[in-house]
Amino acid sequence: MFFDQVLQRSTSSFVSCSIAVHNMQRNLYVLPRGRRVDSHGNESVEEVDMMAVYEEFDKVCVAHKLGEVQTKPVTRKYAFELPGIPASAEYLKVAYSYSSKTTREFGPNGGKVICI
Repeated sequence: MFFDQVLQRSTSSFVSCSIAVHNMQRNLYVLPRGRRVDSHGNESVEEVDMMAVYEEFDKVCVAHKLGEVQTKPVTRKYAFELPGIPASAEYLKVAYSYSSKTTREFGPNGGKVICI
């Protein structure tokens, strides 16, 4: 809920107002690795596809009790300075309810994801 003041033109004075936004969603973008990494940090020859990324992130959703999520592969451009992130790549877009009770940050915890 947002609170602010707006100008009432008929009286030329400011009045308080509030706005409620319903059905808002959080969006995460999951960047897959090029190749799978084992628990020791060694890169294998197995390439990572979107289905493998989805399966790995589904485990994160269950652990964080996100409930219903919507996913789809999308192409995004990246303009920040983090090393190892390509300028343009295919990500797994994950949308979930803003009212979800999770307050934890997500991070890559498997061998198929570079960053979230």
